[in-house]
Amino acid sequence: MQELTGQAGKTYIVEGQTFVLKDVVILGGGVTEIRGSVGNDANDTALVAGGDVKVTVAGDVDSTSYGVDTHDNAEVIVKGDVSAENGDGVYTEGNSKVTVEGNVASENGDGVNTFDNSHVVVDGNVTAEHQGVNADDDSVVTVGGNVTSKEDNGIQADGQAQVTVDGNVTGGSAPYPSADPNSKEGYAAIDANDNSSVTVGGDATGGDAYGDETSAGNGVDADDDAKVMVEGNVTGGSGKLPEDKLNEVGAYSDSGVGVNADDNAEVTVGGNVAAGNAEGLYAYGGEGVYAESNSKVTVGGDVTGGNVTADPNGDPEDDIGYAGDGVRMESTAQVNVGGNVNGGNSNNKYLAAGNGVAVVLMQPTDIDDPQAEPLERGSVKVEGVVEGGSAPEGGASGASLFYLAYYLDGMEYMPGQGLEELRKQFAIDPEMDRQNQVDVVREIIGTNWDLAGMLASINYGMNDSDEEAEAAMAKALSTYLQNLIDRLGISVDIPDNATMSDLNDVSNDIEAALMVLTGTDLDEAVTEGIACVNEVNLESAISDAQNLVNALTADPEKTLAPDVTVWQLSSENGGMVNSSFGAKAVEMLFKNVNYIVRVEAPANGTLSANAGTAKAGETVIVTPAANEGYRVKNIYVSGTAISAVNGVYSFVMPEGGGVSLSAEFEKISEEPASSQESGNPKTGHDSAAPFLWAALAAVLAAGGVLAAKGRRTER
Repeated sequence: MQELTGQAGKTYIVEGQTFVLKDVVILGGGVTEIRGSVGNDANDTALVAGGDVKVTVAGDVDSTSYGVDTHDNAEVIVKGDVSAENGDGVYTEGNSKVTVEGNVASENGDGVNTFDNSHVVVDGNVTAEHQGVNADDDSVVTVGGNVTSKEDNGIQADGQAQVTVDGNVTGGSAPYPSADPNSKEGYAAIDANDNSSVTVGGDATGGDAYGDETSAGNGVDADDDAKVMVEGNVTGGSGKLPEDKLNEVGAYSDSGVGVNADDNAEVTVGGNVAAGNAEGLYAYGGEGVYAESNSKVTVGGDVTGGNVTADPNGDPEDDIGYAGDGVRMESTAQVNVGGNVNGGNSNNKYLAAGNGVAVVLMQPTDIDDPQAEPLERGSVKVEGVVEGGSAPEGGASGASLFYLAYYLDGMEYMPGQGLEELRKQFAIDPEMDRQNQVDVVREIIGTNWDLAGMLASINYGMNDSDEEAEAAMAKALSTYLQNLIDRLGISVDIPDNATMSDLNDVSNDIEAALMVLTGTDLDEAVTEGIACVNEVNLESAISDAQNLVNALTADPEKTLAPDVTVWQLSSENGGMVNSSFGAKAVEMLFKNVNYIVRVEAPANGTLSANAGTAKAGETVIVTPAANEGYRVKNIYVSGTAISAVNGVYSFVMPEGGGVSLSAEFEKISEEPASSQESGNPKTGHDSAAPFLWAALAAVLAAGGVLAAKGRRTER
């Protein structure tokens, strides 16, 4: 190791054109110029600078350990590249500064690792096995090229750090195809937390995963008041399975979310946002945008949820995957999309497609802290078309707009797919082993309890208290146990307004009545009991459960729903609007959607509407104004000409929206000149004509007036 202790105000020049300095440590002060390259021996860092020193390296820094290590106000400028094999390319702390005019690379460490108000500038690219850039504690990092990680996050920003990258950022991906038998995850392109900020001039792409039970990386993860801006596109990583796993029950490789924002984070994307694609019968496609807890996401282009792909003929049995929603958001978040939003697609009828926009409805107050300030209503605005994803015939396609809630006891299911999943969960196999009489009887009774509990849980959270939730479950359970008693033909009474304690006694009485049966009588009773459970109409039951307490959104004090504004809700695939709360809630939520009125700028005039948005059924007045010398020819609503009524143009906003206004103006032609005002001048006897015509005109005028009066009299 070669150590130099400099003094303030002194300049030290180390000539190195014909050799490479190794393991250089410069401390103290002054200015040091190394006119060559720097390397290392063994496991020592190639260049360490500490104290008030300023070091300039004319060549490269190449190390089998760490490349550049600075601390305590030191400043290092490297004119070439920095590369490290078993450590970080650049490590800084203690308000130090490093500038690399070339590239930074690390084979087994971080590219740039900076703490404690330090500053790093890299003019070229940063490539690393682990994090491309790790910035913390108010540090500032600027990269002129791309940032790429092989097996970690592209950028990790914490502690009010600021990171700016002019190029692209890519999270670590598992190699594919790979002979490596070990499953490997993908990593986020950007992970920003704790008031940090990240700005990227290019694209941000999450890393792909490979292997069973793996998950790909998100494009952007932002949390805890972080701010992220990506001028290009953001894409989540894709999950990839070996081909022999595509038909295996329970196998999955989940895809990454495009943008995941939480806890007051703000993310702005200038281009498009797309989730990656997932593979496997149990795989989950990522959301294009997932916005939670007062976060704000703005996307200039389109947003697309992740597709899910498996063997088209495979049956997932109990482990069911699904495609990703285009946007999923809590009621307190704000999401703005300048283009279209699409849910992910599925290629297997058992795997549900994603919804266009899925809204998680909430209580107005924090469930865990009822005394807290009421939550603020969020919003979602989509300037284009919202459409759910498609599934094969017999499968569940996604809705354009879907409402769900946290109160589903962990079952955030999609339209159709949810009922399939519930049917499997709350159904009993008619061919089940009946040897153990106690188990069979308790399975029948217990499934009724489970079903009632699930239905009541849908309403839980909309109730004022646990007592109301328990009452809802008791009412549902009373209905199902009574159905079972009637079906079995046994004599067991259920008290009016039975409590859960009463129903526990009723269940014991039903069990006792069945346990005395034997032989054919028992077999017939079990068959009837199983059929009673399996024939429950879940869709109707869920709808009935909504009515056990106030239907969602019927009482605004119990529900927080965001403002929803779109240009158009597509009627394709799973329809315009759906909900896990039954038809009544769908109807009420549908009425609250605002539709954007698009106005195309016409030539030779202007066109305006009296409202920028309107709900279905509302009337919008359209006002054209022609430029001088022009007049209105046609006013169009989505390509269809409309007529003015009493001089007013208007239309009624249709369900689903999708209205564009346009106008056509035509030039007003000038009146042609009369023959008497053109040609040769009048001469000779024609000079008396004006007097004769004037006299004749007077006579005709008088007669005309009389005729007009006569016609009015006749009426």
